[in-house]
Amino acid sequence: MQLDKFPHLQGVKLQITTLKEGIEKHIKLIEVSKDEMSETKNNFEKAKLDVEIWNLTAKLAGMYRKLSDHEIQFKELHTFYSDNLHEASSKYDEVLKEAKKQMAKNPDIKTEIDKFAGIDFDKNWEAQIHLYATLKKHLYPETTPTLLTKV
Repeated sequence: MQLDKFPHLQGVKLQITTLKEGIEKHIKLIEVSKDEMSETKNNFEKAKLDVEIWNLTAKLAGMYRKLSDHEIQFKELHTFYSDNLHEASSKYDEVLKEAKKQMAKNPDIKTEIDKFAGIDFDKNWEAQIHLYATLKKHLYPETTPTLLTKV
């Protein structure tokens, strides 16, 4: 899958990469603090370093939780986009044509179409999938993709 065509997915991937780099830095800081603690003989300094290690470890745990959440989000989005890309690109024109017919009866459809005005769908497949799924939800509510609510 070409991530450059999916800006939101690309953003989540960047967050994962940034968190991994942050985790590596925190692990190194903990190791340095442990080394300093083993070298010092002053109990006060050892206590300060022990607190520093504890705080870094707590931050590290939070970073691992965030990383896990982002990885789950990435997998769900990737699956959603992969599953719907072919359908959205092949049936988009058909659904858009039907949506334009229904705009007079359902003003929500026009509002949804207007939200995506000016977006180049050749460069942003993600937006096309979202518009397709949203229009499909308005036109055929019984066939709405379940992951649309998560995205």
